[in-house]
Amino acid sequence: MPLISNERHVLSECKMNLIFIFMAIQFSYNIAIANNGIIAKYDSMYSSPHGINRLLASQELSEGKAEGIDTITAVQMITSALASEITSPAPDNKANGAYVSGTEFLKKNYSIALVKLAQGREYLIMESLSNATGEFRERLIIALGFLKDDSVHREIGRIYSQSQDPYIRLAAIEALYQYQDTLDVPIFEKALYDSFYVYKFLNEDGKPVNTTHPIGVLAVGALNKMGYSVTPDSLGGYKVEKRER
Repeated sequence: MPLISNERHVLSECKMNLIFIFMAIQFSYNIAIANNGIIAKYDSMYSSPHGINRLLASQELSEGKAEGIDTITAVQMITSALASEITSPAPDNKANGAYVSGTEFLKKNYSIALVKLAQGREYLIMESLSNATGEFRERLIIALGFLKDDSVHREIGRIYSQSQDPYIRLAAIEALYQYQDTLDVPIFEKALYDSFYVYKFLNEDGKPVNTTHPIGVLAVGALNKMGYSVTPDSLGGYKVEKRER
């Protein structure tokens, strides 16, 4: 009798274990189905022809509002969206009263989202950088610059000096601003003369109104913060001097 009783006990335990295993599998399956649904939602938002939907997708992912999507997946989705915006940009539909076009606004915000998610986890961006080329590579490097990653510091300076894209140059100067490194002073001095400007409106004659030179403005700010004064000279240039303490 004890032997039969033990066998029944073992069989009972096996049955309970099988039930628990089945429940765990079912639970994991339900979570997977739910996560796939969430991912499909954001895939749909990113494929939307309306920029506001793509913008909201990145904001929600970077702010942790997409419950069920982990950081690695969120970075992958935003990185993919950035690459798509570069290869297939939205129409250059700069609204009257805006300084930049819709596609430039989206690319900047995708980069901001990546920076938020990769703070302290720069490797998340580095993984995409290994196979990236062209503008996509430059924007990933610049994103790392906003995180003050030393491995890309000098590369950002080269990007500014060599790029023909004014928005890339602007982003590069913004990233260099984060380092506050006096070795970058010659780059900021060069940036003072960058001809790139943006405008809010066109007047009746089609001429820009409310213009600003954002790269030069940032360069002045960076130099001032590092202890340099910037004053216009009589020849239309700038005099940069180290302030005395």
